[in-house]
Order: sequence, then structure tokens, then C-alpha cells
Amino acid sequence: MRLGQGLNPDSQMGPLVSASHRETVRGFVTVAGDEGADIVAGGRDATVEGLESGYFLEPTVIDRVTNDMTVAQEEIFGPVVSILRFSDWEELISLANDVSYGLASGVWTSDVNKALKFADAVRAGTVWINTYGMFDVAVPFGGQKMSGFGGRELGEEALDAYLQAKSIWIDTEAVIPTQGQGISR
Repeated sequence: MRLGQGLNPDSQMGPLVSASHRETVRGFVTVAGDEGADIVAGGRDATVEGLESGYFLEPTVIDRVTNDMTVAQEEIFGPVVSILRFSDWEELISLANDVSYGLASGVWTSDVNKALKFADAVRAGTVWINTYGMFDVAVPFGGQKMSGFGGRELGEEALDAYLQAKSIWIDTEAVIPTQGQGISR
């Protein structure tokens, strides 16, 4: 992947937001190794020419991850891909749903029917099929379970946080006074 300035269209991946964030993500990688996973690529600080003060971390691939490991159970928000193996459909869905978070999920497959079945079964606010990270302001975005704050960003659902519903009931059979302030017949 080409690391670079986040707004440069030639960059495939920008820096992390801060030194402490990079340290946190690097800590997840270290813990994965300590828990028995294999760090097969990346996981180290990276330097980009002309952006030496940026908080870059190499894209990281972690293999032999099991669902009880920290990297499988936490939202890392960094350039880390964990490889978890499964033997059948039920195990796949169980692994995907056996976490406290559910912001987003992605699946790559040539079988669209299986992809849609996965999207229906997984408890995540967004499911990307054969892509990852696509957004549009007209499409709601937000997590399930412990991901996010319960609302949705983007789309018309995002307006819900700014609206208050009010119910007004009226009995049209009730006797309406014929006299008094503001009433005339």
C-alpha cells in the first residue's frame, strides 16, 4: 500500500490521528503476538518521505487469530487485518456475531447469494460485499451492540437526533364552548 498524505489521491493509506493512537494500535499488534497469533506483515512504525512527523504505521496482517484473542474482540481503528479461519457457515456467523461490537463487516465472495445471507445474519450496522469503506451521505451509517452511540450518521436517519416527536390527541365529539377568548361561531 502507498502510504502518504491522507488527502492525496495517490495515497492508499494516510497516517493515524496521533502518536498515542499509533501506540495503541501497535499495542494491539504486540498483544496479538503475545496471545499466539502470527504477525505476518507490518505492525511497525513507518516513515514517509516528506512526512516524517506523520503517525504512520505499516499495514498489518495477523494470522492464526482465534475469536478469544484481543484483536478479534476489540475495535482497533487502525491498519490491521486479522485472519480467522472457520469450517462451516454456522461457525462463520457465530464468529462474526460473538463480539461486543458491530460497527461494520465485510465479506469477499463470488457467491452473491451467500454474501446476502451473511449480510442478513451478521449483527453489524454496515455490511460491505466485495468492497470495504464505501460511504455516501444519503446512506445511514452507525453500529450495533456497543459500537457507536445508538444513532445513525448520514442519511435521513441522522436527522432523528435533532427532532422531537409530539403526539396530539383530540376528541372531535367533545363539546366545544361557543363563547370565550378566541372562540367564535
